Amino acid sequence: MATRLRNDGACEPCHKINSADEVCRDTPLSIPRFQLTFRVSFAADPEIAGTGGDFCFRCVSRGANEAVAERAGLKLVENTIKRLSPKSVASCAVALSACRPSTEFDFTKFQDVSAGDFVPLDEVSGELPEPHSRATLSMDKVEALLFELARKSIEEFFSSHAHESFYAFGFDCNAEYGDVLLCANTDAEFEKTKKHYVEQWNYQSEEQFCSLRRSFGDWTYQGFNMNQAGWNESWEAVEREIQSAHGIGQDWAVEDQELTEAFLQCVCRVLIRLEQDPVFERISKTEDFIVQVCDHDEDIFTADARLAGVRATLAI
Repeated sequence: MATRLRNDGACEPCHKINSADEVCRDTPLSIPRFQLTFRVSFAADPEIAGTGGDFCFRCVSRGANEAVAERAGLKLVENTIKRLSPKSVASCAVALSACRPSTEFDFTKFQDVSAGDFVPLDEVSGELPEPHSRATLSMDKVEALLFELARKSIEEFFSSHAHESFYAFGFDCNAEYGDVLLCANTDAEFEKTKKHYVEQWNYQSEEQFCSLRRSFGDWTYQGFNMNQAGWNESWEAVEREIQSAHGIGQDWAVEDQELTEAFLQCVCRVLIRLEQDPVFERISKTEDFIVQVCDHDEDIFTADARLAGVRATLAI
């Protein structure tokens, strides 16, 4: 159980303290990230019974190498302690300084920043578990399954919407969870959405309308595959594998960005294959019809660049 020192110096359960960004907010995202485990000795306050003791502080920090990551991690420890009580800061400052030469760390490359937490040493059993190996994931198999499921979904949905013309189709993903939503929208539905945003949010600029037009979350037909028979049953095994690889549900859950990118490129390949499949003719398209693959909270420019890159690679 994660713990922190209360104002009286005792321990209590707490949520993880998200202060990692204070240490490395200006560091480029391409800099490697390391998981660190520090042994921190809190000096006992003679005026307060039951205070002091050894704790394990776990965090993830960025650094060009292990030495830089260590310094960033120590800064994170200090910043976290500063968020505690003044008495805690006073009693820990000396202990931190004294323990620096013998700081213990456990370096494992991770792909995302997680907050740090304090864990009593007697609650730490062995080393932190290693992330599920992505080697057990076959992106070829994922691609083959997604292609077949998406093909059936497109045929079913657009056969029942043959009277509508669509300006866009795409895959709305949450790659860390393996979620894939098939989405589509029409000009008529977009105009309704546009009117709502003008009235409710005072949208006026062409830039705002262009962004809204590409926004999966504002499309009328978002995730139409989720209501179709067989999709969830067939895809849930992939979701479990993806989530396991990212440690979802584990105390070490950290997004594996390499796996995320591999998954998104896989979805892009499926989309490109679908464009060339006869089933895509089921879609009644406008002259400015577009396709897109976008991760959760990803900007459309990054998404478009990825799709263009995958197209170029397949064209070689």
